[in-house]
Amino acid sequence: MESPSWEFVELRRQTPKNQIYLDGKDGWGCFLKDVKITVFVTPKKNVLDPQGAAVAHAMESLGFENLKGVRMGKVIELEMEEQPDEGFEASVDRVCRDLLSNPVIEDYRWSVERARE
Repeated sequence: MESPSWEFVELRRQTPKNQIYLDGKDGWGCFLKDVKITVFVTPKKNVLDPQGAAVAHAMESLGFENLKGVRMGKVIELEMEEQPDEGFEASVDRVCRDLLSNPVIEDYRWSVERARE
């Protein structure tokens, strides 16, 4: 039997005793105790991205001729030792919106996965 892949799992539902159950993309699932939250922050589509434009220009000079565009962003990984409580999703959204991103010019998305040992 193939081992589970936890690269892109989504929070599906909360279970009794504040445990989180994750459904893996390959059908595996688990209850979490230690979790890793990965936050992806990118410029909004209608906002100019000078860093992305500079990288696109450099890539074109290196021979990447079919490049349509580059958007530069950031990835933030948060690890928690505790089981998330019922307000977990709202808390993560609040941290992403108020601390990790600038909602005027940036979008964010996040995923949760089992913390690796």
